[in-house]
Amino acid sequence: MWLTVTLQLANAHIGDLIAGIDVVPAADGGVDFDIEATFGLLLREQEEWAWVCHEAVTQPGAIRAPRYTRASDGTWLATVSDTNEGRGGNTLFRSPDGACSWDDVSGLEGRLVTAADFDPLDPNIAWAVTGSTPAQSAIMGSTDGGTTWQVDTEAPGQQFHGLAAAGDELMVAVATSDDGAAGHLWTLPAGGTWTEQSVPLFGAKDPTKLQYLTSEDADHFWLVVDPIGGDILIETTDGGETWSSVYRAGGEILDGALAGDALWIVVDGLDLVSIADGMATGPVEGFPLSAGLDTVDDTLYTVPLSYLVGPMLTRRRADGTFETLAFPDDIARQKECPAKTTVAEICTPLWDKLLPDLRGFDELPIDAGTITTDTGGEIVAPSKCGCSSSGTGAPWALALGALAVARRRERASLGHPDQESRGLRFGPIGGLSHGSTSSSGARCCRSARCGPPSVASLGASPAPGGGRSPSTASASGTGGDGSARSPSRCLAAPT
Repeated sequence: MWLTVTLQLANAHIGDLIAGIDVVPAADGGVDFDIEATFGLLLREQEEWAWVCHEAVTQPGAIRAPRYTRASDGTWLATVSDTNEGRGGNTLFRSPDGACSWDDVSGLEGRLVTAADFDPLDPNIAWAVTGSTPAQSAIMGSTDGGTTWQVDTEAPGQQFHGLAAAGDELMVAVATSDDGAAGHLWTLPAGGTWTEQSVPLFGAKDPTKLQYLTSEDADHFWLVVDPIGGDILIETTDGGETWSSVYRAGGEILDGALAGDALWIVVDGLDLVSIADGMATGPVEGFPLSAGLDTVDDTLYTVPLSYLVGPMLTRRRADGTFETLAFPDDIARQKECPAKTTVAEICTPLWDKLLPDLRGFDELPIDAGTITTDTGGEIVAPSKCGCSSSGTGAPWALALGALAVARRRERASLGHPDQESRGLRFGPIGGLSHGSTSSSGARCCRSARCGPPSVASLGASPAPGGGRSPSTASASGTGGDGSARSPSRCLAAPT
């Protein structure tokens, strides 16, 4: 499952850093994932990766990356949570033909859609949550697969931050009050109506957001309290009647998924932590710095920040190491679409501009201002750490990508993890993983325009491993704090 805000502020246009954002689960629940990246939507088609530009639904040069969700019948919805960045000022788009045509929808005019999803049992039913002013905050419903929308439930005084299916029997929407001082959970059981419950924020300082993370079933799921500062993971086992604070992160919880007997979470794109039986264990050594993850058959799949560590999709083996399944230069083509469709008209001219950046992962176009790698090579460090959207960041994307070139570019099969594979074992040699350091100690900005974590934070001392056993405190509407706490981390300030 993905968090609504996972790297949503990453740049979303051609020329930006080549980085992954999240996994889009396969419609059949298998391993043929699609991938959200900073530079587009990557579709797995006939054992190849095909590219769809974000500009199909955004204005050129948009900062926010769209979020995508797909119904079981192949219909897509794309959310652009900024009326200034969505194409034509709209914030929700629908594709009925496998991501070739992206059409405006009706009934949402003037509304800011913050999240949308399909009913897991009926692709004709879709839900969206809106916000921007109290009068516009509402749960919207569609009975024709997202083509037309109507107000289902008004929620004045609230701001919605997330919406997702918690299994097959429950839809969940989360919101906070306009001032961020109170949390709200909205649930919709199969065949029922939306009902509201309060959610404790466990002492988080205002303003606070509330995010849906993942679920085990309709009664057992996790939310993230997202204040200014470290996030708080909270859990309910009775459908939201009571809550426990189970883990206090030293940064932002970007994503989470269940595998085996544990909940796995990604913190700041730097650390992978497992939580089971009240114990928080980690960070996991050798974790390929990633923003998003998902599971199939209890196996973890991650979408790394590709410009740092090379791969764009990895899988965790039974022995705890990670193997590579795909690199950015495995993107074979633009998605093939009929003439006059959105992708054919908007994305086709952009493919030739993107291609050199993708193929740059196999080349070293280095010529100035260097830092030294552990292999003796030198790579260029751009001004302002490559965070500018003016084009100066593109060479840095290639340069950091070059850190992975020294390793053998072997890929494992995307099939079952028990199959024989030749994937890479991730570690600090030849690339950056948890606990490795930048030899220059250079600091990079971590800002809204930069999405992925700072290079400076990679140079921090690794947090101590091992478990922390919290005395979890239950709450019903208020208070309590018995959560595990992660070590504080020093991150570079925005520049």
